Amino acid sequence: MKYLYIITIFLFVISCLPSNKLDDSNQKILGEIIIEHDVLMEKMGEIKKLENDIKSILSEDSLSEKLVSSLRNSNKMMMKFMQDFSDEFPYDKYPMNSKDNKGDDEFLKDVNQRLKIQKEIILNISKSFDKSIFNAEKSLEK
Repeated sequence: MKYLYIITIFLFVISCLPSNKLDDSNQKILGEIIIEHDVLMEKMGEIKKLENDIKSILSEDSLSEKLVSSLRNSNKMMMKFMQDFSDEFPYDKYPMNSKDNKGDDEFLKDVNQRLKIQKEIILNISKSFDKSIFNAEKSLEK
């Protein structure tokens, strides 16, 4: 009888693990998104400075217009990401923080997929930032 009790508890604990793993994964992905967001926010000042430098140093031609457009586009992508992310995951109501959803594997899987999509978006924005900054700096060196 004692073994049956131990086995029952063991099976119960194991059945709860996927939710814990999903919840941990969701928190980890959210943390990665926030870190990348913070890095990009620091770069936004650099983007504005490069835009101003291009306008004041380089002659107005198609190259300078393209560089400014690329910098502005990166900035707009970030602004759109922040708005969309905030709409989908309001700061005070992160769905994975709700006690009501802790045991709901399907719900947590859905949140996990949505977070993965948001992470992919912010990583693409990061690439856009890096590319536009690199091109602007390279053109200003000439």
